[in-house]
Amino acid sequence: MAAVPADPLSATTRYMVRAWDSEAGLPFIAVTAMAQTADGHLWLGSFSGLATFDGHRFADHLPADLPVLQDSHVLSLLVTDDDALWVGSTKGVARLHRGKWENFGPEAGLPGEMVRSLAQAPDGRVYLTSSHRIFRQAGARFEELTPALPRTRRDTQRICFFDTEGVLWCHGEDEIGYFSGDRWHLIETIADPQENAIVGAVPARAGGVWVADYRRIRRWHEGRWQETIARPGTGQYEALRLLEDSRGNLWTGGYVYGVWVYLADERRWLRCAMEDGLQNNATLSLFHDDEENVWVGSNGGGVARLRPRLFSVFDERHGLVQPIVNAIIEPAPGRMWAATHGGGLLPFDGRQFGPALTSSEVPLDQRSWVHAVVAEPDGTLWLGLHDEGLIRWQGGRATAFPREQIGSPHVYGLMLDSGGRLWIGTADGVASRQGGVVTRYEETAGGRGQFHAFAEDRAGVIWALSRQSGLWRLVSGRFEHVPNGGAGGMLLAGLENIYRDGHGALWLVGRDRLLARQTDDGWWV
Repeated sequence: MAAVPADPLSATTRYMVRAWDSEAGLPFIAVTAMAQTADGHLWLGSFSGLATFDGHRFADHLPADLPVLQDSHVLSLLVTDDDALWVGSTKGVARLHRGKWENFGPEAGLPGEMVRSLAQAPDGRVYLTSSHRIFRQAGARFEELTPALPRTRRDTQRICFFDTEGVLWCHGEDEIGYFSGDRWHLIETIADPQENAIVGAVPARAGGVWVADYRRIRRWHEGRWQETIARPGTGQYEALRLLEDSRGNLWTGGYVYGVWVYLADERRWLRCAMEDGLQNNATLSLFHDDEENVWVGSNGGGVARLRPRLFSVFDERHGLVQPIVNAIIEPAPGRMWAATHGGGLLPFDGRQFGPALTSSEVPLDQRSWVHAVVAEPDGTLWLGLHDEGLIRWQGGRATAFPREQIGSPHVYGLMLDSGGRLWIGTADGVASRQGGVVTRYEETAGGRGQFHAFAEDRAGVIWALSRQSGLWRLVSGRFEHVPNGGAGGMLLAGLENIYRDGHGALWLVGRDRLLARQTDDGWWV
């Protein structure tokens, strides 16, 4: 069973939250159901109408002459493969197809009662639940599916859906089962309705179904329970809306605590509530659109969109006590280090930074100014510090190297080349270390400025960068200065970084612009 965090992080670390309510043009404040048509428009149902959203503005779309939508609540929405919009209400079903509305009520074989759920079968027919019964489309009418799902203690509304393998499922609060061989097969019944209930179920992308009760969410597939996820403590015992997105994350929305998302790859919960941007914590509907956004329909706060962040911001709330980060490395998947400007070298576990690397053997602690860090394949770390020079961290022990060896107490840049040589950029030139031997390059010393960046090109040539003197290149064991105009005719003043991409090309970056890229034919400006 997956562990539940005691203090879950806000979902805003992964998602950007934006809400729309009546002040933003939404015709109503409660959103009971959502669907998306092929033109990209989002359809929203409510206790008082039906509307569309094109990404900029809302439009009311309640037809005036459709009996099942007059003085009724919209409870369910479905867009079928032919791009028809089906609307389930408290009086029956309506369909919008190619601009024309159709009414399905008692005259079409339906009881004229609330339609809680709509689903499309693999053969294209629409199924729906009305009270505890299931109906399926038969041409222009609907017929009741028999036999009915066995009724248990509580006469609750039923919900139906199809899984990824095309199997029909249905559940109430006391039972859930699937239809096969012209009969129902129950996989779960609640023994004590006072202690538990089935509060949600949806198709699982990995096969089977997700089933939620008061305390857990489980996946049933191939005749047994395959996975179990504990619901977060403050979100237990709530009836909820359940959704699995395209990334395999599970979303739950209750009536009190807002929305929770279970990150499948990290096996942890995040929460989004009013303090994170929702206008109301009571959730009536969840929907996943074709751009991987999750929409939350609330009871009184309109609708909110949670869009996955391309970038996540980490600050002091995540242990990053120093906001200036000079370098970041990831020597192994999921294992990162951040070199900070006065906060030391901080490990990062994917959620939190720290504590800083400290040593009683050398001056390295949570106040160190770490300008550069690189890692060897065996995990050895090399650190470049202000005032403390070069430090090696190996096997849990730190070793400092005499400043006289590298020429300066200030190390601003480090690089390990393809041959395992460590290149060291200092406030007074360049040095290198290999096999325990340190070599200083006097041609880069004597007022040439601080060297802070290195790169190795496809041919194995080492390039060094100084903010004061610009670009240098290693030729026959000595560094040569590349004058203005010497790299594709560029003016080389104000260079900030040199970088080798995944294809082996070098890039030069200036203070306010990208300057050039090295190709097989030279430099492209």
